[in-house]
Amino acid sequence: MKGNQSHLEKNTPIYYIKYQFLSTYENLTFLKNKIAETKFKINIMEETITRESPTSKKILAVGTFGVYIFKNKEKLLKDKQKLIDKFSKIEADKAEKKTQK
Repeated sequence: MKGNQSHLEKNTPIYYIKYQFLSTYENLTFLKNKIAETKFKINIMEETITRESPTSKKILAVGTFGVYIFKNKEKLLKDKQKLIDKFSKIEADKAEKKTQK
């Protein structure tokens, strides 16, 4: 796997953040989308998602984020804004359809 590392991964230290969230799947997805908008490169290194109980709508997510500092993320986000907007609209449309049911 080391042979597949990017230049960023080889030359930038990685920091690990362990997390545990009790939430709905939608809220967990929203949180991950907000994290992706930060100025950091954040990877989910490992994650386990289980239902709180067999009948609960809540999930328990336990895992580890790997964090790299990525100085040019703002430029990348700006360059990819049309794509980001397209997927944001798809997510909003899905959420709207779900609330209408």
